[in-house]
Amino acid sequence: MANVLTVEAKQGDILFMPERRGRNQETETGQPLQVLLLSGVRSAEQWCRASNDTEPPAAMVDVSLYYESLCPGCRAFLVFQLFPTWLLLSEIMNVTLVPYGNAKEQFDGKQWQFTCQHGEQECLGNLIETCLMNVLLQPSEYIPVIFCMESSEDVVNNAEACLKLYQPDVQWDTIMNCVKGDQGNKLMHANALMTDALKPPHEYVPWVTINGEHTEELQQEAMNSLHTLVCKTYKLALKVGVILHVTRRMLQRMLLLRKRCTVYTCARTLHKSKRNPPGGSVRYYHCENRFGIAEL
Repeated sequence: MANVLTVEAKQGDILFMPERRGRNQETETGQPLQVLLLSGVRSAEQWCRASNDTEPPAAMVDVSLYYESLCPGCRAFLVFQLFPTWLLLSEIMNVTLVPYGNAKEQFDGKQWQFTCQHGEQECLGNLIETCLMNVLLQPSEYIPVIFCMESSEDVVNNAEACLKLYQPDVQWDTIMNCVKGDQGNKLMHANALMTDALKPPHEYVPWVTINGEHTEELQQEAMNSLHTLVCKTYKLALKVGVILHVTRRMLQRMLLLRKRCTVYTCARTLHKSKRNPPGGSVRYYHCENRFGIAEL
């Protein structure tokens, strides 16, 4: 069945409501599945329920999708998992799209010729989406266009309309010049090289990697709930980041103590102090010299 996208927008709000004709995806309450982004209301960390604002930021989570523009499973993953997750968590995730999948390439002496699993239209769709990324450059500009294409009934023939909807200042001819020229051919060859370089080699599409890693467990988690997987991966990196942050603080403190205590006689002692919790004690540097005592 074809996917239909209903979009309602007003200033400050963007509402994306993917539906299936004849069978709406529903929540446990029986309501249509909705992905709602209220700009300025929640950050990515809040969507992931990060615990402490004072914690140092973790590294971004890299999500790469190796796919085919007309593959039904790829389209479903991009529309119902990747795009909603990116909308909510774009602050903490990088998205790489590589449209090629199970295609084959052969050099004819002048340029690369491509054979795609779902025919020539898929090769054209792959090429259009590749050129969109090359021309628009920023994920915030090209991901909505590609989502629009993949959620429409006719991916290729709706590409121009999707570009006009999300990037009205970009001329369609600019995209087609890339598609029909040497640049597009070279870009598709680069996609082929990226896909062929996967370790382990891809066996199907969609093929998802998280921070460059692919396992069957990660793949299944991504297919079930990419949002949950990205949050879990980010929180794990956040914990590592906190450990490194604390380690750096300890090293900085040691260097500071060495500097401050150069004229002191110092001993690290177990001592109760007013700054300790009630009934608590802590080890710290107790330094003395003829000018007085310093607790560091």
